[in-house]
Amino acid sequence: MAAHGAALDRSGQSITTLFQQGNYAEVSLTHVQPELSGVEATASGRQTGNIVRDYRTISGAIKFDLDPQISFAVILDHPCGANVQYNRGTIFQSTTDDNVTTVRADAEALTGLIRYKLTDSFSLHTGIKGQQIDAAVALRGAAFGGLDGYDVKFSRDVGFGFLVGGTIEAPEIGFRLALTYGTKIEHRLPTTESFGFGTVKRNPDPTIVHTPQYANLDFQIGLAPGTLLFGSLRAVAWDGFDITPPALFAASKSALVSYSNDDLTYSLGIGRRFSSSWFGAVEGGYEIRNGGFVSILGPTDGF
Repeated sequence: MAAHGAALDRSGQSITTLFQQGNYAEVSLTHVQPELSGVEATASGRQTGNIVRDYRTISGAIKFDLDPQISFAVILDHPCGANVQYNRGTIFQSTTDDNVTTVRADAEALTGLIRYKLTDSFSLHTGIKGQQIDAAVALRGAAFGGLDGYDVKFSRDVGFGFLVGGTIEAPEIGFRLALTYGTKIEHRLPTTESFGFGTVKRNPDPTIVHTPQYANLDFQIGLAPGTLLFGSLRAVAWDGFDITPPALFAASKSALVSYSNDDLTYSLGIGRRFSSSWFGAVEGGYEIRNGGFVSILGPTDGF
């Protein structure tokens, strides 16, 4: 399984299920134990310790050949999310009690795809993605100044986007090159905010969030009978992404989360079929580092 760490990125939004031979189904349960630490941007330069927590996801996919030219697939995945909890004894612990800064964001997506083979070597695919998001953030500590004690909850919202792409194949050598573009998706999240001195009623104006557009380029080629080289290039337009709750903006004139850089992730692997029942693979990934400071609420920069 490849890692996809850019900003809030998780699954990589792969559609390789669509290219499986014949009718196909899969279910996967993933348990992730990430480790991420850093240094406070203060004179003390204090270590943060590990600030990300374990999480689990359940994903699945099913694919049918409707006829020799047309295939259909449905994919359930978790395209983005966050599970951050800072440690006590840092500038992210409340100045009045033991509570610390926490971030939780979850997204689930259901994608329907259809593929049409123009020839044995070229096909087109398109689809629609339904995505739901909810999140909660608690800001604690001197790092946030007067916003120490701020809480926000974003209730669940569903948005829709589209996918389109094409594939070049040479089945006799196991070659496939597939390009997929996914549109950004707008969410209008019902928002409840608190500044530590009482709850602000749900704002009639929701927090508007656009999850970014992206492009995935996936390839594979046979090196020898039973041996496959595969990889991908993923570009995600995080530049300009922000989460700006209305009351927070009115109080601070700033966003809760914002990114100013796009992300580019590479992966490369090799697989080997040992029998009709067993297949093994090794895969590695690299994400370009942008350098400088990172967002406190999405604190990653490359891997």
